[in-house]
Amino acid sequence: MLEYRDTKFEYKEWRTWNNQLACGYSCSDEKLLEGVNTKYFSAISLDEMHAKIDNYIDNKAKNVALQQQANNAIAEFYNTNHYKGD
Repeated sequence: MLEYRDTKFEYKEWRTWNNQLACGYSCSDEKLLEGVNTKYFSAISLDEMHAKIDNYIDNKAKNVALQQQANNAIAEFYNTNHYKGD
């Protein structure tokens, strides 16, 4: 387990369908992702993972506000169109 800015994430290696070695980083830190619908994200490089973690931490209020706006829009869509389910 790796850690950056008090956020835990993992480095993983695996084989693709054609037996090529692949690798990347993944994060599912609940504290970091609190308030947004994202539960897991990944990155190919360590720098990319750091940038994504920085974005979630440095723009927390904005990300939560955008998520709330999306939730409100979804609710309005279903209410306006009298959605009855699939």
